[in-house]
Amino acid sequence: MAASQPQDHYLELQPRRRSRRWVIASAALAGITVVPTGLAWAFGPGGYLGENARKLRALENDPMGAETILGHTAFHTDRARLPGWFEPKYSGVYLERYFHPTRELATLIPEFIGYAKSHGWEDDPRSTGSEDWHARHSHKIANDYMHLTIATTDEHSHTAPVLRGSILIALDYH
Repeated sequence: MAASQPQDHYLELQPRRRSRRWVIASAALAGITVVPTGLAWAFGPGGYLGENARKLRALENDPMGAETILGHTAFHTDRARLPGWFEPKYSGVYLERYFHPTRELATLIPEFIGYAKSHGWEDDPRSTGSEDWHARHSHKIANDYMHLTIATTDEHSHTAPVLRGSILIALDYH
């Protein structure tokens, strides 16, 4: 008789399965804590998807924001620093690249201006009276406030001494 009854002692050795409710509640709790944190990081002040980060990437992806233009490589780059969490949000995003002139500036500056014009930049009629060249996109849409400046730095410029005598290509948002 003892042999005909089922043996249940093997069930005691296996761990109990978690209930579906427990698994769903744990996944929901993990999602509630992880997803908003990730979104806050991504869209936060210095995050990858934040407004200033997107603008800075747009400046770097513009042909005039390239590291090498017309075979000339920038020897110094200055860009806007993205704000941290507890720093005031600064809306001014800029990218400045300095190039050593390999030839006389009188011939090199028009080449840079021609290159800019061939990539959709046109003279900015609002900026006059300066020897620097200011431009905006010719296909400007309502929310495109990108601005380009091509200038030379000299002893009167407010730059470090090592940057004087170079060509400055500055992109920013107005």
